[in-house]
Amino acid sequence: MSAAVATLRWEMVEIATTTGLMEVAAVRVGCLAVHQELSSPLYAITHLPTGMGFATAHGRFESPRQAAAAAREIEKLRDWSAEIGPGDLAAIGPACRAICARHGGVPPEEKHVEVARSRGRAPVGGLNGFPKHAGRPE
Repeated sequence: MSAAVATLRWEMVEIATTTGLMEVAAVRVGCLAVHQELSSPLYAITHLPTGMGFATAHGRFESPRQAAAAAREIEKLRDWSAEIGPGDLAAIGPACRAICARHGGVPPEEKHVEVARSRGRAPVGGLNGFPKHAGRPE
């Protein structure tokens, strides 16, 4: 197992949300970040400059390792520091869905509440479901 897979480096990053910037614990992969989802115990991939999430591309994961592995592949698809338009997203959408699915991404129609309960947890509450200034996930 490579060092990149064996150890995840967590850091505090700012993620753009509809209500402004929010500081969260995340694993940074270039311009992408892996963090606990805002409203569930699942992990998400977010584009840091825009706050765009990958949930509709099966980009919700039960573990941060799965999400980080998918983010490393997604990061190679394009220059994520460049401006992103709707046409760009349409062009890479199928590749993102395939990458996320290959790494265990949860389809968007699967309810996070069911996943949380199956893991013996209650769904998380807070701003957009994410406690402000959340610490490093376990």
